[in-house]
Order: sequence, then C-alpha cells, then structure tokens
Amino acid sequence: MGTFGAHWELHERQAGIQTGQYVLGQFNQTWRKVQGKTLKQLQLEQEDNLLLPFLEATWGLQVSFCTSVARRVPLRELVADVLPIFANTLFLQPELWEGLITNHNIIDAFQNHGLREWLKKLAPEL
Repeated sequence: MGTFGAHWELHERQAGIQTGQYVLGQFNQTWRKVQGKTLKQLQLEQEDNLLLPFLEATWGLQVSFCTSVARRVPLRELVADVLPIFANTLFLQPELWEGLITNHNIIDAFQNHGLREWLKKLAPEL
C-alpha cells in the first residue's frame, strides 16, 4: 500500500586500523530513524482526482453516544458532519460557502452517493 511504520535503518559503517607501537582497531556503525508514512499522508500526496475514491471508501466509523451502536460509513459522510464547522472557521469568502449551502446543497451531496457528478456541475470558482 505504500504505508510503513517508523523504523531504524543502518546508515553508515566505518572501520579503521591504526598501527604504531600498538595496534588499534576500531569499528563504528550509525543508525538513523526513518519516519513512518500513514495512510492519510499517502492519500493526501496523491492527485486531487484520486481523493474522491478515498472519500467513497468505508474508512469512517460512526458511533451513537445514546445507544453506543457503531457502523462503518464512507468517509464523505463523516466529512459532511463536520464540514460546516470547519468551513466557517476557514473560508475567507463566506459568500461562496453560503452559496454552496443554500444553492448547491453541499451537505446533501456529501451525505448521498454521486459526489463526483455533483462536483462536475459546480462552477470552477466554487
């Protein structure tokens, strides 16, 4: 898949001998830590058009606090739950976000199937 955990790998080896009145042998080895790569990092490094299949995969887990029932959901449904909160703190042009909510039903598009077709219908600035 391209993901891996953090691990140590051998980076360099050195060996040396010094002679004179005494003989001295020396051996050194250095290791370096390689940071792991998570699935999220791998997906975000991909092109934007490969992000939609990742959103359709059932990577999300939705848990009800009232009944403690859990179910697997597509990641786009979880994004739809937190998208208004995130967008209100991030967007510098609130009129575009308001237009997406009122005119284009962005939350419904993320909660239902057909996100790719919905995105194709949007104007480029949106």
